[in-house]
Amino acid sequence: MLLRESGETKKVDYNLKAIVDLELDSGVENGDALLAFVDAINGTDQNELERARAVVEERMGGNAVVEAAVVTANFSMLDRVANAVGIPLEDFVVNKTQDFWEELGLDNYPSASYTPEGGFKYM
Repeated sequence: MLLRESGETKKVDYNLKAIVDLELDSGVENGDALLAFVDAINGTDQNELERARAVVEERMGGNAVVEAAVVTANFSMLDRVANAVGIPLEDFVVNKTQDFWEELGLDNYPSASYTPEGGFKYM
């Protein structure tokens, strides 16, 4: 949601499908490296994580590695806390994201089962 909003502000058409298809260009500078890094952080292959970290550092510098890791970890933490507590999605989030939720297949992710009725439902 935030990427799309910042794109509207900056008059840039980001491709949100790149989040689930790394073959696509997101429109974010170094987006391919950042998405691969996020996938590697959330994966189980230590070698892949080291490769992805090296690519981000090579292209964007060491600070970018730290910033991307912190953002990824913080998002994961917030999502897990919300799921554990049972915090529902607010109506404004539902309204702002329902157009791309199904398109990106977000109901297919395991964490979607933590939202009411087993996934994101259009309200």
